[in-house]
Amino acid sequence: MRWTMIGAAALALAGCGESAPEEAAEGADLALQETPNLPADPAGVVRLRGDGLEVTGPLGTMLTFGSLRAPVETEMAKVFGEARDAGTNTECGAGPIAFTEYPGGLSLNFQEGALVGWSLRDSDAEGADIATAEGIALDSSEAELAEAYEVEMIADSTLGEEFTTPAGIFGFLTGEGATREVESLHAGTNCFFR
Repeated sequence: MRWTMIGAAALALAGCGESAPEEAAEGADLALQETPNLPADPAGVVRLRGDGLEVTGPLGTMLTFGSLRAPVETEMAKVFGEARDAGTNTECGAGPIAFTEYPGGLSLNFQEGALVGWSLRDSDAEGADIATAEGIALDSSEAELAEAYEVEMIADSTLGEEFTTPAGIFGFLTGEGATREVESLHAGTNCFFR
């Protein structure tokens, strides 16, 4: 009897470390992860990343590219309330892209029901707290951008003053000389006509 109880306890402990394959697969499909957020961020703030975006909180919710659309939009609704607009762009080189736009100039892109990209531009919300994990937002100065990332300008871009970073954050600058500022940011799959 004693050996039976010890064996049962050992089996119970062995089962604690692993989840069922179905649960693991479901978690991978959602690509929702709890991840520690930056300590300075209050709960419910969107932080843009090169591999998706994060909604901050006691444990941040990371929405990586590949996350299913419904859970992503559920998380965004907690922050923004209703979306401003939604639709589909059928003329993208990458194939049709469905999008959902939110107040503050944030647009999320989806293909085949999964998050594939985001863009931030034309902020219409005073005080909207949407920025990269490193604190770069619309109207950040070129100097602030260069302090946060290794920035490389794209020579001969037909779209404007376009930059890239090794972090997977891309965007455009506007202005002249030392007064240039971030005009827009994006990551993942977006629709630009070059």
